[in-house]
Amino acid sequence: MFNVLVDTTKQKMFHIKPAFEVEEPGFDFEKLLYWIVPILLIIGIVAFLFFRKRKRKKMESAKQLPPYEEAIEALKVLDHSHFLENDNSKSYYSSLTEILKRYIGREVDDAALESTSNELIDRLILHKDAGSFDFDAETINKIDKILKRADLIKFAKMKELEGQAKADRTVVEDIINETKSGRVFDYLNKVDLKNYILELYNQFKKGDNYLNSVGIDQYNYKTLSNKLSSIINKTIN
Repeated sequence: MFNVLVDTTKQKMFHIKPAFEVEEPGFDFEKLLYWIVPILLIIGIVAFLFFRKRKRKKMESAKQLPPYEEAIEALKVLDHSHFLENDNSKSYYSSLTEILKRYIGREVDDAALESTSNELIDRLILHKDAGSFDFDAETINKIDKILKRADLIKFAKMKELEGQAKADRTVVEDIINETKSGRVFDYLNKVDLKNYILELYNQFKKGDNYLNSVGIDQYNYKTLSNKLSSIINKTIN
């Protein structure tokens, strides 16, 4: 370590400067806008897209036909296809089973379209046992046969018997007619509701009205009382 000699007689001397206050920087409003405006713009775009998508879904839902009408219209479209004339049984059965599954999905089981044939039949049996809809064992058996036959044609390339496809199409329509829950209306849709009531009244006067009584016994007083009693007993015990 070395000592360094400093000659202070040769170093310049300066006067002590007076103290002065340092001004604080003012609020930078432009810099704030630089960050806030893009953020607000992004939030606005996201909100716009969200509400537009939500509005579109509501409009599509409002335009969607009730399950029964949708299924019958889809069968009519299938009737005008040329799948069978072109020996395309695979496409015909794909459309037919999709119509059936979509109808079941909207009426009974939300997961019907995504289910395999066996999964759907198992859940339909559970629904029937729970009394949540009026599909009887015979109806479920018909659905099972059609779905399994469709699987063989679609995946195992089995050849359909002559006239079998149209026969299955008739069975599907019968199932839809036998299990339909009726027309569905928005409670605010007074015009359509009034027109439908008048339509039913006119059918009643002519004696043309048809009531689907399949499975109606499960909703009578005695059956519902027994179910309620059974639930109470299970809860207590």
